[in-house]
Amino acid sequence: MKPLKLVILLVILALGVTAWKSFFIMRPDEVVVVTQFGEPVEERLEPGVYFLIPWVQDARYLDARVRGWDDITRNTNTSELKPIDVTAFARWQIDPRKGGPTKFYTAVGTDMRAHGSMDSIVTKRIQAAIREHRLASVVRDKGRSFAAREASDLKFLFVDYPECKPDKNNEIKTMLDEYDAIAAGQMGGTGTVDAKALRSEIVADILTTSNKALRDEFGFEILDLHFKYLNYSPQVHAEITTKITKDRARDIARYNKVGDACTGTIRQVKEEALGSVVGERDRRVRELRGEAVADTIRIKAEAFNENPEFFRFLKMLELYENSLSQNTRFVMAADNPILVLMQDPALVAPVRQRILEKRPPTPRRMVPGEMEMPAEKEMPAEKEMAIEKEMPAPKDAPAPPTEKPEGE
Repeated sequence: MKPLKLVILLVILALGVTAWKSFFIMRPDEVVVVTQFGEPVEERLEPGVYFLIPWVQDARYLDARVRGWDDITRNTNTSELKPIDVTAFARWQIDPRKGGPTKFYTAVGTDMRAHGSMDSIVTKRIQAAIREHRLASVVRDKGRSFAAREASDLKFLFVDYPECKPDKNNEIKTMLDEYDAIAAGQMGGTGTVDAKALRSEIVADILTTSNKALRDEFGFEILDLHFKYLNYSPQVHAEITTKITKDRARDIARYNKVGDACTGTIRQVKEEALGSVVGERDRRVRELRGEAVADTIRIKAEAFNENPEFFRFLKMLELYENSLSQNTRFVMAADNPILVLMQDPALVAPVRQRILEKRPPTPRRMVPGEMEMPAEKEMPAEKEMAIEKEMPAPKDAPAPPTEKPEGE
């Protein structure tokens, strides 16, 4: 019985293995190449469960996902014999069309061999494209005319200054037209003509030609290709830095030239506005002064007509104030009209002194927190009178008139 059980167990095991090898499951991220005795006979592109002839056919799983590839090309000369280092990056995938997985399996089979094929095909085309074009064309991705951008930027400088806009300022308009002509290459400017930006076209051409060879020979394709890094060699880097410095110095000179023209225009407008304001101010000042003089004359005339004697008295005081000084001497007769006021005893008599009564000071209310100050000592009235009597009378003042007795 034991040998029979062993045989039955072996038969069951063989049937299980045969059943297991009679089908396979394919995931969405895979493609399968069915081989018969090692030779590909069929391929499966859609996920699902498929049957095989056990022990005769086998399923070869291939990764259908998108994968990456990097390539570094060093010291590749451009058409100007300027060396440049290029790091390229690509995303590739097995050709999903019918026949692609089979061709990939037979031609390369593994990712490493696929990368080797890309190194020989794509890298060769990258180097050839770099040798055929100028350095600026390889580096630039978009058309960037620095002269045109500079001319465009200059026009936007005058948004806040209407007097500097080209449609109002002929000098600035002439400058901008000249810069536009240089940017468009219509006149012989000192600036060099910028090379065309061809990087996108170069990459697209490399991608097209490489894919044709990779699909036909190896069964996979590049979905996307880019120049990841573009590095200049030391000598090229120094040369480019010098060129950029010169170009920026030229741009700064143009900006300064247009800015100086705009500044001069603004100053001219300012001077004109200032002259208008100052002229209007001076005119108004003269008008006000004339009105003031007229009012003064009118008021004096009215005052003279109202009281001629008082007006004569004021004019006489003005004459004294303007004519008499410390060292002034007059030689005139005693009855001269100028001396009328000086000869009037009522005007030259000393003013009688009056003793003012002292009133007690009014007590001040104290503010909370304020310290009380000691009261000042009052001077006795007798002492004040004594001081007033000791004060000398003016030397020039005549003696007060004395009253004569009635009998004399």
